Amino acid sequence: MTQAPARGIAARWAALGANTRGAVFVLLSGIGFTTVSMLVKLLGAELHAFQIAFFRAFFGLLVILPFALGQGLPALKTRQRGTHLLRAACGMGAMYCTFYAAIHLPLADVTAYGFTKAFFVVLFAALFLGERVYTRRVIPICCGFLGVLVLLRPGFAMEPAALVGLLAAVFMALVVVTIAKLGRSEPYWTVMFYFGVVSTLIAIGPAVAVWRDPGLAQLGVLALVAVCGVTAQTLMLRGFSLGETTAMVNFEYVQLLYAVLYGIFIFGDFPDVWTVAGSLIIVVSAS
Repeated sequence: MTQAPARGIAARWAALGANTRGAVFVLLSGIGFTTVSMLVKLLGAELHAFQIAFFRAFFGLLVILPFALGQGLPALKTRQRGTHLLRAACGMGAMYCTFYAAIHLPLADVTAYGFTKAFFVVLFAALFLGERVYTRRVIPICCGFLGVLVLLRPGFAMEPAALVGLLAAVFMALVVVTIAKLGRSEPYWTVMFYFGVVSTLIAIGPAVAVWRDPGLAQLGVLALVAVCGVTAQTLMLRGFSLGETTAMVNFEYVQLLYAVLYGIFIFGDFPDVWTVAGSLIIVVSAS
């Protein structure tokens, strides 16, 4: 009896267009990514960003390890060790900066800074992948830069964390470029496996330098950060593999709404006019 409704739901899901199904995955991934930032902000009241990043990397490795090993050891062989190392280093740079910014800034601001990675991707793709930069791409980059200036609130006391949030977008763009290179020859689980291993090793030293013994409840939240992060990455990749990239990328911007809602209801952070104006300029420019 229970199999018939399940088959009916599966059939209706399969009947949806590829872009529609992809959009669902991307929207769900946005909840996961924003939840990570929210949990990091909560943890940041007692733990340093370096330590949170270590547990994100370590617990994330534990999450993906069974799936990666399930592909068989031959699937984990690689000839691009240097690229994996670079991807992990950039990934940890993005994680450190994002976590630091999430702890010290409103979530909506952190999310908006993250959207600027689209502009840096164009630049790095030209430098490292040999892709051409067209005039129609330069204009949005300039408009996006204007949005960043608005977010930075020129003429006011600039938050150092804001610059760190912008630096996170630079690292994210480098991650996108290195993944694009790895994706030409490496399976998804291979990329995730090496990122988990290398990022955990990278994160040990900084974490030890600021170490504070986490309580049981904190360990639970740290594990949840890793689970949400890995799940969000998987959903995002699934969404982009189903739908057209140009269509899917627009659904990423819903993360800004999630961030605003988390900020209001959990932290009491209401976005000001600078956040709203800068975010709108960046979203429109990157669309």
